[in-house]
Amino acid sequence: MIFNKFPYPELHRNLLIMNGTHPLWKVSALGIFVVLTSAFAAEEALPEKVDFNKHIRPIFSNKCFACHGPDEKQREVNLRLDTKEGAFADRDGKKIIVPGKPDESELIRRVTTDDPKERMPLKKTNKVVTAREAQLLHRWIEQGAVWKEHWAYVQPKRPQVPIVDGAKITSPVDLFIQARLKEKDLKPSPASDRITLVRRLSFDLTGLPPKSAEVDAYVNDKSPDAYEKLVDRLLSSPHYGERMAVYWLDLVRYADSIGYHSDNTRNVAPYRDYVIQAFNDNIPFDQFTTEQISGDLLEEATLIQRVASGYNRLNQTTQEGGAQAGEYLTKYQADRVRNVSSVWMGATMGCAECHDHKFDPFTSKDFYSFAAFFADIEETPVGRQVNEIKAPTKAQADDLERMDKELAELQTILDTHTPEIQKAQEEWESDTRAEKRPTPPLFGGWYSVGPFKTNDFEITYKTEFGPEKGFDIKKTYGDGKLKWAKRPKFADGKVHALPSDPNAATYLYRKVTVAETTVTDEKDAADLALGDEKEEEDAEIMLEVPVELSLGSDDTIDVWLNGEKVLSKKVFRAPKADQDKITVNLVPGENHLLMKICNKGGPAGFYFSETQKGDVPNSILAIVAMPFDLRTKEQKAEIARHYRGITELLKPAREKHAALKTKRGTIDKEILSTLVSKAKMEPREIRILPRGNWMDSSGPVVKPAVPQFLKPLEVGERRANRLDLAKWLLDEDNPLTARVFVNRLWKLFFGQGLSKVLDDIGSQGAAPTHPELLDWLALEFRENDWDVKHMVKLLLMSDTYRQTSKATAELRAEDPYNQWYARQTFFRLDAEMVRDNALAVSGLLIRTLGGRSVKPYQPGGYWQHLNFPRRSWVQDKGESVWRRGLYTHWQRTFLHPSLLAFDAPSREECTAERPISDTPQQALVLLNDPTYVEAARVFAERIINEGGKKPADRIKFVFQEVLSREAKPKELQVMTALYKNHLKEYREDKEGAKKLLSTGSYRVPEGDNLSELAAWTSIARATFNLYETITRY
Repeated sequence: MIFNKFPYPELHRNLLIMNGTHPLWKVSALGIFVVLTSAFAAEEALPEKVDFNKHIRPIFSNKCFACHGPDEKQREVNLRLDTKEGAFADRDGKKIIVPGKPDESELIRRVTTDDPKERMPLKKTNKVVTAREAQLLHRWIEQGAVWKEHWAYVQPKRPQVPIVDGAKITSPVDLFIQARLKEKDLKPSPASDRITLVRRLSFDLTGLPPKSAEVDAYVNDKSPDAYEKLVDRLLSSPHYGERMAVYWLDLVRYADSIGYHSDNTRNVAPYRDYVIQAFNDNIPFDQFTTEQISGDLLEEATLIQRVASGYNRLNQTTQEGGAQAGEYLTKYQADRVRNVSSVWMGATMGCAECHDHKFDPFTSKDFYSFAAFFADIEETPVGRQVNEIKAPTKAQADDLERMDKELAELQTILDTHTPEIQKAQEEWESDTRAEKRPTPPLFGGWYSVGPFKTNDFEITYKTEFGPEKGFDIKKTYGDGKLKWAKRPKFADGKVHALPSDPNAATYLYRKVTVAETTVTDEKDAADLALGDEKEEEDAEIMLEVPVELSLGSDDTIDVWLNGEKVLSKKVFRAPKADQDKITVNLVPGENHLLMKICNKGGPAGFYFSETQKGDVPNSILAIVAMPFDLRTKEQKAEIARHYRGITELLKPAREKHAALKTKRGTIDKEILSTLVSKAKMEPREIRILPRGNWMDSSGPVVKPAVPQFLKPLEVGERRANRLDLAKWLLDEDNPLTARVFVNRLWKLFFGQGLSKVLDDIGSQGAAPTHPELLDWLALEFRENDWDVKHMVKLLLMSDTYRQTSKATAELRAEDPYNQWYARQTFFRLDAEMVRDNALAVSGLLIRTLGGRSVKPYQPGGYWQHLNFPRRSWVQDKGESVWRRGLYTHWQRTFLHPSLLAFDAPSREECTAERPISDTPQQALVLLNDPTYVEAARVFAERIINEGGKKPADRIKFVFQEVLSREAKPKELQVMTALYKNHLKEYREDKEGAKKLLSTGSYRVPEGDNLSELAAWTSIARATFNLYETITRY
């Protein structure tokens, strides 16, 4: 952290603001005490009507199911209390439950007896049925012991919207809420003021504070539909998708690193962009689900759908050398079961990996059958993951399409051999021949034969297997099994793979043709003809053509030219260019080049090229030297292609093509890659693993299937796949998916779910406070084509949402946790939004959507323990450091400390609800993290330039910009004193002012008023530190 000059009394003052003992704090310590004491003052009275799901099932689940629940292996005395049949069974003449007769029910006797041997639960379990719970059980049986299936596993039915006497409201949401308030003898709170509403909506829908002009526009809009217009405007904001993405990325455990061991970086940012755009485009939730779970299986899957299928690749993986493939494949399948069941079903299926679930009816077979849906995903058990594709944005794709079209048009011009070009080519060939260049050799195509294998590498290396005696394309070796084969793809200048058999040799052959004479005119020929015998000998020597060859091999290499060995090298290496260079003398006519490559083990291969001399390739010179009529069709095409590449006639088109190709390459490099799903032809075999032990394969093989107590899949005889799973999750008979989604949606806008445990709506979860409302919302969602924005607007347009969050003394006493929603809830902003808020107010925030993850300021050395390989945080430059928090690089094992301080999750697992803490460390982050210091100094420039001339006016400007309200007299007094104190300090310590104002990468201000700017920076820092600043009311 950077501890800029900030005197201790002022730091203390800001901490006081944070903990509620300063005048700027809006809730008194006494008020907090009242809430806490009222919450625990007295035990809640017994309900008049006992409900099984709400009151009794939690007792059974918490106190009884561990020994008498779904887990058959842990079940004692074969008694089940998780099923109606088991609970009402007759046990040796004693009935567990006798409806209407608690005194005759064995259950009541066993939970109230004083005999420790018979008292249930047994002492060894460390569980106790309290007196109140025993009374609830007694009353429930007394009232008839009406049994209900667990609410979450029962198909929702649209309930009748209640009628509330005297209510003028029409929203079903409000009618359900107010009907319950009337039962509790509570009244709804009044609506919030307009400033609070516009801030609430802006934070809830975009994660950003409203601009002053937006606040003023809404406050001054007197039209009857002003509020609805505001809701619609924010729903259509591109930042709506970003805000919703934060919630979804927590659920699906999106991160930029793999998690296990070295926690290496992975590329999945395009998936995040997909989520943002999906929420902005309001694609139906059923489509959103299908594309993520099975986008790659859709017919003619689009690029977007393939990117969406990257959801299946977000699990933690490992690149640790020596890790066991089987162990990690088991981890990956378990991870996917946990996540899918959590995200879409609100279920804890992960608890059934080692044994049947102890509280819910999920079996181990259900767990592994569910895992089998994902057995088709092609992935690397240990190491860098496969199936990464490029995912251009729409703008990039449009640019590439336009450029490709233009490049194709230019290429057509460059490939067209017009009569004008042909004439110029003939003149060029004539000029080239006149330059008296020696005729270069002509290299023929490659042939190969092999592999010749032995049991010993030395034998392979030393043995002559036959090709050394001469090339004959009809010759066979090894009892006729090995034949020469033409290798047209073996182009010179590239490394080519050969058979990788160990202790094996492969032979390569090609013919090299040299013109019969290297003389270039009649005079040279005559001189040779008239020379004496010695001159003829010299001429013969001169006619040999020296050629330099560049060779590479894996492993050993032997080379023969015309039957004579010219290279023998026993090495062990991977092939690459220029490992060996030799010069050979080619004779006029045909030359025979043979190579033998011996492989000891692993991959095998070779490299070959002729060292080029001069500006015209030897292969072209060889064609130039040939009469036109003797050239093959391929040779004619090759020389024409070469000439079009050098002629001045096509220079403008070539230059334009090259420039456009370079520009396209730049765009192509900027395109992000992302992991996607790809189905294997043959899915992995999945077995039930006893106790979850990946080394025990004794369990039975299972096929893809859904939990046995829910509606089964209907796929006939074929194997079910991920697309079937997605359809099942969205089936109208599935009681979970819609409920889970709308419950979490309610939490986003009301601070808690109708069922409070967001990641578990099973027996260990919480019964909904408003079950009829939850079912009504679930069916409204499903029956309106899974329209997310429809549901969001439905909730936001309710009077319940618009209530004030200020609690009266009566509400604090009667409903301290606001479970009946007689008021709105206030809560601290999520970690990313705390940062976004400061950047937005300062004016630094870059609002561009999507793109790669960025690395803003982070303390040096934070990654010092991140190894294999060792890494350091390389901070981004330019605008990237001011992007929104959700784009920050998400390193699972070393989450950015600023995000971590404000409770952002590591995303190793599904996070349905973040904890919310208030700690002194958060105050220090807001004061000293370079992001906030820089935002404060940039905001200070705005204060000076836009806030007026007087300190009081500027402080009023600060409150309007940061909190959208006027400063109160006491606040003006405190802030004015703080400003004067710091102005005095920084006038005496100009170096301290400069140091403060140089924090961050934003331009460092110049001038004579640095002390004043530093003082206003202190005001900005203090304001950013107010609890009100980072709270959504």
